[in-house]
Amino acid sequence: MCRARSRTSIRVTVRSNAYSVPVRLIGRRLRVPLHANDLVVYDGRTEVARHERLSGRGSRSPN
Repeated sequence: MCRARSRTSIRVTVRSNAYSVPVRLIGRRLRVPLHANDLVVYDGRTEVARHERLSGRGSRSPN
């Protein structure tokens, strides 16, 4: 489980990779459980994004 904050961007960084989140979440503290093949971004108990987990470091999700 990671915690992330989208400070000034529509992306959050988790383990050196960037994943997109909805613009309305800029500045919010988000919860990001990591799974083997994907990660899910939650604002409280609400799922707000789901992405395939990126390999390596410095990668960005395409959406």
